[in-house]
Amino acid sequence: MIFNDIWDGETCDSSMDSGAETMVNTVALSKDILIPWEGEIICEHEILYPKELIITPKGEQVIDFGQEIMGYVEFEVNARQGYNLGTLGRN
Repeated sequence: MIFNDIWDGETCDSSMDSGAETMVNTVALSKDILIPWEGEIICEHEILYPKELIITPKGEQVIDFGQEIMGYVEFEVNARQGYNLGTLGRN
């Protein structure tokens, strides 16, 4: 393993694998020692609106918010029930 992080995932290079087996010891511990996540309170900070709709050379649509964000996207679609959103913008 090259990199491992709870937020950014894991990067492995199997060509670096030595082939050695790793011993695993299972230990019986009480779950009473577990504590909830301790860290910053996560809350909405601001609402960002799109700055630009970019069409890539492959025809993909990218919404540019003008900065890197951490959050979620909320949008409304005016379409009939059962409409395949994957076909939007394609002929």
